[in-house]
Amino acid sequence: EFHAKNLGMYYVVIPSPDGTFGLKISRPPAADSPVGRGLLAAGDVILTLDEMPIRTPQDVMNHTARTTVFLIDGRTGLPQETVIELP
Repeated sequence: EFHAKNLGMYYVVIPSPDGTFGLKISRPPAADSPVGRGLLAAGDVILTLDEMPIRTPQDVMNHTARTTVFLIDGRTGLPQETVIELP
């Protein structure tokens, strides 16, 4: 389990055969965190940030300001996109 302070979430890595990975939110994010304000929840899997695939943990930390998140909603299994504001 990893902690992304800039996103305000704990996650586990979900590897993909193409060398990228998803970030499965492993704990409910704090309501006042960027991810919590973006209405993401435990079980959601983030696939890209600003349309960029995630290949290393540093890719997660490199995002600031307005960030577009593409994810699979853990409750519905459907893809969705949301925008979060990062410090």
